[in-house]
Amino acid sequence: MRVRERSVTIPGEYQIIRYLPEYRGQVAELQKGMWSPYLRLNEAYLEWKHLWNPYTREPLIYLAVARGQVVGMRGFFGARWFVGTPPRPVLLPCAGDLIIAQEHRNRGLVAEIMKFALADLALRGFDYTISLSAGSVTLLSQIATGWRSIGSLRVLERAAASPARTSALRVMANRWPLVAGLYRQLRDTAKAKDPRNRKSPSPRQFECLDQMNARLGRRLNGCITIEPRARPQEMAELVARLVSDTRIRHVQDEEYFEWRFRNPLSHYRFLFWCEPRLEGFLVLRASVVPWRSEVGIIAWQASSAEVRSALICAAVRLMGRRTLRVWSATLADPEREALVAEGFRPVSQRITENPRMALIRSTREERVHRDWLVDGWPVLNISSWDLSMICSDGV
Repeated sequence: MRVRERSVTIPGEYQIIRYLPEYRGQVAELQKGMWSPYLRLNEAYLEWKHLWNPYTREPLIYLAVARGQVVGMRGFFGARWFVGTPPRPVLLPCAGDLIIAQEHRNRGLVAEIMKFALADLALRGFDYTISLSAGSVTLLSQIATGWRSIGSLRVLERAAASPARTSALRVMANRWPLVAGLYRQLRDTAKAKDPRNRKSPSPRQFECLDQMNARLGRRLNGCITIEPRARPQEMAELVARLVSDTRIRHVQDEEYFEWRFRNPLSHYRFLFWCEPRLEGFLVLRASVVPWRSEVGIIAWQASSAEVRSALICAAVRLMGRRTLRVWSATLADPEREALVAEGFRPVSQRITENPRMALIRSTREERVHRDWLVDGWPVLNISSWDLSMICSDGV
């Protein structure tokens, strides 16, 4: 496949193509099955994630089209990582956004889209792509088509004090991944039609936090403040001061933070420890879709054990009965101990239930059976990486 080939026709009625602007509306419509049931919100997310991405000049989106209609999609968003010592920036795009229209499934479209996408990514100079947000069905498909496991992301959860009763359909969804997809589609469609949910999405997950914040005047104690917006420059300066890691880690500079926290599918709250300069921060994320209630701790940096513990304690206090989740696989022992002390426990994870795996794929078939290295650094061991939720396209 040559660089100038922007599409390929496969047997049947389908054509696999690179993204074209005229398909923007169709992509947003198709992604009602994954991103949100709101068309305009999906268009804004597409623009933010793929068109405003600071690391790619054009969107890395691949579409399956049948008779002029978009029926399938796989996206890769630009991500810059530091590798080696001294650290060198390397682009490793992250895979996401996989969806096939219901009536076109089980026709081999996923494999054809990925074949075209991997060839195109290789021609663009990308050696590998990673995956941090695959659900059960996607994960099984990826493993069967040459993706390799980096390792489990080891989700820790502080469960809500009084969890809602789990429906029979939800129990089935947890056990069988195909049912899970149907469950989400039926749930989102029904709730999108509910008149109570037709207004612009609101941050219901942060209601308790915001109410407490209003009472306290934005300051939780002498050092911690709660804010709805990031401080990109200060956060980047803190990361630069604290991080001297030789592991593969995502770049977290001012440009990245400026872009990252504009995700239109997410609400964020920032806990900052200042004395007076910034000595720590913790970022909470919730979906703008109000019935998706999980809140994630997606970023967490601190200059001392005292600051680290105070930030997580404050987050737990502020979120009250909301369930909190965090990736723990690459945390240092003191960070993991601080979470356990606040009641966080491991989430049961299997390929068919709550799969949270980091995967990687070579874009070149001739390399599939060789050792996989990035700048001489082994990539198939979770200990080689520093991964937090902020790296994922799911937040």
